Amino acid sequence: MAAAVLPRGDILLGVLLVIGFASLAQFPLYYSFSQELTERHQGKLTGSLSCINWLAMYLMQELAGASAVQTGSYSQGMALAGLAPLAGFAAMIVLWGKDPPPPEDSPPEAENAPSGTAGSTAIQAAKSDTTTGIQEEPRDA
Repeated sequence: MAAAVLPRGDILLGVLLVIGFASLAQFPLYYSFSQELTERHQGKLTGSLSCINWLAMYLMQELAGASAVQTGSYSQGMALAGLAPLAGFAAMIVLWGKDPPPPEDSPPEAENAPSGTAGSTAIQAAKSDTTTGIQEEPRDA
């Protein structure tokens, strides 16, 4: 939002460069995190999210252009664009670290066991090969 109120000059150029570099830095994280969501449908997920992003950019550009024509300035659009990252930051602060409740069908010893003990052994013992139905043996750490 600082770029919207800065006068032309070297400081504005520097702020815009920092914003540009920061926006480019998000793409490796985006692709890494999207791979965590699905293994089998990576192309569908990435393509769908990219399409949604481009459709949102189209709408945003239309609204930014209409605002600039109406007000004669891009300041209002730049200030509003700065609210989306602030909303994401606020959501991250509120939601970060909240552990989901354990599944209802999990074994009782797995819920309270520290990492690497009975909980992980029970989970490993429950894994099975879906093609053959053979149960895997728990591995000792």
